[in-house]
Amino acid sequence: MEGVSFRYPSRDQARVLDNVSLSVRPGELVAIVGGSGSGKSTLLKLALRFYEPSSGSLFLDGVPLDQLSEKELRSLITWLPQEPPLFPVSIYDNIAYGAAGSATPTAVKAAARAANCHDFISALPEGYDTHIGASGGDLSGGQRQRVAIARALLRDPALLMLDEPTSALDAVSAELVEEALRRASRTRSIVLITHKISQAALCDRIIVLELGRVVEEGSHAELVAKGGRYYEMLMQGTGGSSPGLSQAYSEPDGA
Repeated sequence: MEGVSFRYPSRDQARVLDNVSLSVRPGELVAIVGGSGSGKSTLLKLALRFYEPSSGSLFLDGVPLDQLSEKELRSLITWLPQEPPLFPVSIYDNIAYGAAGSATPTAVKAAARAANCHDFISALPEGYDTHIGASGGDLSGGQRQRVAIARALLRDPALLMLDEPTSALDAVSAELVEEALRRASRTRSIVLITHKISQAALCDRIIVLELGRVVEEGSHAELVAKGGRYYEMLMQGTGGSSPGLSQAYSEPDGA
C-alpha cells in the first residue's frame, strides 16, 4: 500500500484510513493490531478489492491491483474471516473445495497436516468421509477453523489473510491454530489481524494502527523496548498466558 486513504461511501465524512503505506514481504508473517475502528479490517477489504481506495495505490508483486482480474486476484489471495463458512458435506469435500474440484487425496491430506487437523480427522469413525452439519456445527470451533485453514492452504495462495482467527477459541484450540499458521508462513505471506499478544509476538513484524494511521511497526521485542503505543496496549492487557491487548482493544473491527 502506498499513501492509501479511504472513506466508506455511506460515511464519506469519516476517514477510515489516512495516508497508509505498508508492505508485506514474501514469506513474512505480519500482525496488524489496534483498537476497534482503527481500520484493521478495512485494510483486508481493500486488498481484496471489496472497495477501492479514495486515494493511493495497492500492489501485489509490483502489479497494481486494478490491473488484475478478479479471478487472478482470488487465485493469489485467500481471506479467512472470523467465522469461515463450512458446508454440509464431508470434511474431505470441504477441504477439496479450495482447489475447485482438482484436488487429489494426497494434496487434501497434506493440507490437513499443514493445518494441524489431520490427526483429529483421522480419529473420527469415518475419517475424511465424515459428513458435517450446516456451518460445521458438528465440529468444535478450533476444528472448524483448522479445516478452513486447510482449505485455504490447498489453494496455495501467495498471501493468506486472517481476521481474528482465534477470537472465540479456548487456549488449547488457539495454540493448535497458531502452530498451523507458523507452519504455513514458511511458504507464503500471512497477514493476521489479532488482539492477542501471544499471536502478535510470534509474528515477524507487528503493525500498529490507530485512527486509520500506522503509528508503529517492528517485532514484538523491538516495540516493547521502544515503550510506545504497543507497549502501552500490552500493559493494559488482562494478564494470563495469552492476554488480550486490552479490553478496549479486544473487540473485532466494525470498519
